[in-house]
Formats: sequence, structure tokens, C-alpha cells
Amino acid sequence: MTKKEFLRSAVLIIILLLLILPLCHFFSYERDYMSERYTTYHNLPKDTVDVVIVGTSGIDRYWIAAKGYAEYGITAYPLSYDHMSAWLVTNQIRDALENQNPKLMVIDMRPFTASYSENIADYESSAHSLLDMLDFFSSNRLDGVRKTVDVISRKVEDFSPLSFYLPFIKYHTMWKEPEYSIESMNREPSETLGFFLEEGRSTREVPIKTTERTDELVPLDPVCEEALYEVLDYLDTQDFEVLFLHTPKYMTEAEYGRDNTIRAILDERGYKYKRYDSEDGTYNLQLDFYNDTHTNIRGAEKFTDQFASYLKENYDLPDRRLDEACAADWNGVYDRILAQRAILDEMEAHENMRPEITVKAVEGGNQIDWTYSGNAMGYIVYRCDDMGKPFTDIYVEWDGSKRSYVDTTAEPGKPYYYAVRAFTKLSTGYKYGRFSYEAKAE
Repeated sequence: MTKKEFLRSAVLIIILLLLILPLCHFFSYERDYMSERYTTYHNLPKDTVDVVIVGTSGIDRYWIAAKGYAEYGITAYPLSYDHMSAWLVTNQIRDALENQNPKLMVIDMRPFTASYSENIADYESSAHSLLDMLDFFSSNRLDGVRKTVDVISRKVEDFSPLSFYLPFIKYHTMWKEPEYSIESMNREPSETLGFFLEEGRSTREVPIKTTERTDELVPLDPVCEEALYEVLDYLDTQDFEVLFLHTPKYMTEAEYGRDNTIRAILDERGYKYKRYDSEDGTYNLQLDFYNDTHTNIRGAEKFTDQFASYLKENYDLPDRRLDEACAADWNGVYDRILAQRAILDEMEAHENMRPEITVKAVEGGNQIDWTYSGNAMGYIVYRCDDMGKPFTDIYVEWDGSKRSYVDTTAEPGKPYYYAVRAFTKLSTGYKYGRFSYEAKAE
């Protein structure tokens, strides 16, 4: 290759990089509640957050930041991510310090109790998503990518790290999606200040098991142990206060033992920790969780009261309700959450509506009668003539007080199956209850 050809090749490579790198910055995340949580945090006025809580979904399902502010005056933000990888916690903390100077850094202990021997795929995906939320050109992101590639490549055969360095490779096909637009790529803020509020899970009530306790110190996963010491070494260089936190959940004996090990390490290094127990009398194990490892909104309200009281008693935090710099972003958010909760509760109630029906032959057709179902706006009557075929709606009763209909189109002597479903109209649109059990007319 001549010197001239070499220079041409070099110029071409530089031009390609100049084109690809901005695309990587543009196509660098998927919009979801987690990206909204990060966007909101980084849009908050500088130095208005006194407590940052980093970690997993064991934070944002529990801490209602808007309630902590409205009722206690605390600005504590849940900068958390689902399946948070232990090796990225230091990077998460660094990211939190970019535009805030918190008095207290709260660190979720859950990432360090994990085991990466079986479900590394979940953490690979979440690590990708978290890294994509960091500034693409930052040394913090490059360090996170380096650690992620190192961990995943040790555990996954034929692992390709290129999409971690160039996220354009992962996200470039988004332009083909029907909902894609330039506007859709804008990072939207969270309407709940990072709190997880979702139809289905937030109001679901699932009984959880009792924790399997042990006094043993169970060894940490090597990746988690290395990550924990990295976090502690980094925290040793900082001047803010630190608290390690374990939110209430069901824990296996192995998890409990690893948690014991973490507490022993924290004691040795001189760091505070707070473990909340799901069986401390605060929580109803039948009603306050939506699965073994997360509270629903009722449990979250209890935890927020519990943890906010602890923060007020143990740390010198100002009442930010008196700070005009916080007003625009924090005022009224808890009212909005309560309003959304009322809608979710109503939606759940309507989802559980199941009318009971009876069918009988009358002069002129088949009469279908059903029981009243909650605050139904109306009912839909369905019919099929063969249980192997789908039901078809044949009538809509818009008067919720009426509970009978005569199917005059039924052929005499022909068997039919009927079902009824209630519906109502909420601010989010029409919501439908469960189908009744089918009833047969001969």
C-alpha cells in the first residue's frame, strides 16, 4: 500500500467513525419506564436531591419519592434499574454524582446477593440497557462496558461484545418500527419521579413465603464480591454519607446467608446498613406484595413511611418543601400518583367482575339473565353454536341496571352457548371485566 492509499484509507475510516458515533449516541436506548426514570433524574435542577438510592427494582417498587417529599420534605430519588448488575453499581454511583451533590448515598444490597451462575442472560440485557443510558462519550460508560464484556465473556460462549461498544448495532432497526419517529426518540420524563406504577403489578396482591433464615455466612458469587469491594474502595474516596439498604422480601436461605456475609464485610469496613424484614409486623404478607420480591403500592406506602421516618431521625436533611428550586418538579406529583392509583384500583375491580348467567328458552327466543357486576356501565352478550368455535358478540346493553336479554335470532331447538361480560368507561378508556362462565341453551 502506497502512502497515498494509506492516507485515503485513514480518511475514509475517520469519516465513517464521524458518521457512526453520532448514530450510536442517537440510537442508544429503548424508551421504557427505566429510561424515563434516568431522564427525570438528570433533568432535575442541580443540587436539589439530598438522597440518591441506587440499585435494583428492589428500590423503585418500594420508595415513593413523591410521598417522601410531600409528607416528609425529603428529596430522595430512586436511581434504580431492573436486574441491576453488581459490577455496574460503581458506575451507577458515578452517574448519580454528575449533576447532584447528595448528602446521603443509599445503596441497594440486592445486586451483591445475586448469583450469576444460571441467569446471566437477564443481567447481560439489563447491563446493556443501563450502559446505554450513560453518556455515550463518557469514561464512566467505557469503564462499565469494559467490566461488562469481561464478566459476560467469562460466562457465555460465542459472546459478541461489539454492540456494547457501538449500540447502533443493537438499536439501528428501530427506524423500521411503525411507531418510530424522531419525536419518539426523545427521552421522556417519569410522571411518578421514578416510582414504578403499572397496571396489574402495582395493585396485585400475591401472598409471599416466609424468609428462610440462617446465621451462616454464605460465600458471595465471585463477581459480586469483587464488585462490592470495588464499590467500597470508591466510597472510601468520597465525603458523603453512605447507607446500604435491603428492602423487605422473601429470601432463600442462600440469599439470607449471602446477606449476612455482606453485613460482615460492611461492619469490617465501617459502613452502615439497614435490613428491613418483611415479617417485622409492618407488612401484611397476604396483601402488600405482588410477588415474593416486590411490594405492591400498598406495601410501598408502608415502606416509604418506614424509611422516611428512619431518614429523618438519623440524618440532617432539610425540608425541601420550602425550596422553590424543587417546586416545579416535586409539587403535586404524589397527588398524581394517588389519582393514578385510584384508577388502577378501579381497573382491577372491573377486571375481577364476572357475572353469573342463566339461559332458558322463552317464546320468541332464548332469554339470558345475569347478575349485577360492580359499577358496570353495561354488558356485552356473546354466543356460539359450538364450543369448539369462538364466541361472537350479539348484543350490547348500555344500561348497566338491566340484566336480561332475549336472543330472538336463535333458531328453535338448536343448541347455543352464551356468555356475558361487563364493561365500564374510565379515564384511560373502556375497561372490560371477565367473561362469565358459559351457559347452554337447548
